[in-house]
Amino acid sequence: MGTIESKRLSLRFASIDDMGLVYQMLTAKEIAHFMFSEAFPAPTWNEFREDEAEYFGGHPSRTGNYLLIEFQSRVIGSICYANWYEKRPFSEMDIWLVGDALGRGFGTEAITRTRDYVHETFGINEFVIRPWKKNENAIRAYQKCGFKEYAGFDASLYYDDALYEEYGEGDYGPDETFTMIMRYEEG
Repeated sequence: MGTIESKRLSLRFASIDDMGLVYQMLTAKEIAHFMFSEAFPAPTWNEFREDEAEYFGGHPSRTGNYLLIEFQSRVIGSICYANWYEKRPFSEMDIWLVGDALGRGFGTEAITRTRDYVHETFGINEFVIRPWKKNENAIRAYQKCGFKEYAGFDASLYYDDALYEEYGEGDYGPDETFTMIMRYEEG
């Protein structure tokens, strides 16, 4: 297994054995209201396992990974990158932290370090993150990492037809998904 180090955090590539822990953190009551509602429900365990298993290899992967965010040897969250190459190379990111880790700069640090790692390792220059519009704290954290609102986001320029059908409108639909992009300058 590999680890990416940052100033305060260790980002450990999650293995299939970590999948249950990541799902528990994703659906934890103290943070679920930032990501889910009756209109936008959390995935079931079976849905999560079916959709996400390929990202739990325990080592760096060109296509993507879940990483456990550790602070002082305690898992405080998870971050994921998924690299796409169909229409243009980009990486889509997602992150969640346990309740007592919120508001301490851990998310900003984990996003910045993971993004830099993916850029340096896989040559990805464009990063997309698509939170729920009502998650204002996350949006502010993403802005600190260099992400900017991209109101004119055209998902058809990013995803092939099958992926566009599944991901084009974002997890919260076209009116509730807040698309943000960060780009490294090429050259």
